[in-house]
Amino acid sequence: MSNSSETQGKRPLLSDRNYTILKHISAIGLPSVGALYFALASLWHLPSAEQVVGSIAAVNVFMGGLMGAAQSSLQRE
Repeated sequence: MSNSSETQGKRPLLSDRNYTILKHISAIGLPSVGALYFALASLWHLPSAEQVVGSIAAVNVFMGGLMGAAQSSLQRE
């Protein structure tokens, strides 16, 4: 059994607004930027295409983990 005063004191890791923003950035924004840079790097000989796209992918995975933790904290309430 849980005490109602305990559940009232818990706050979600992310607000709904921040969760929605991160969701859109990680689902649409970062993959789009990565694909755009990779395509333009090959056409215009921009530097370090693999490193830039790999960095974007790493940030995207981190954001996915953060969103998973936020979703998990909501489900435990």
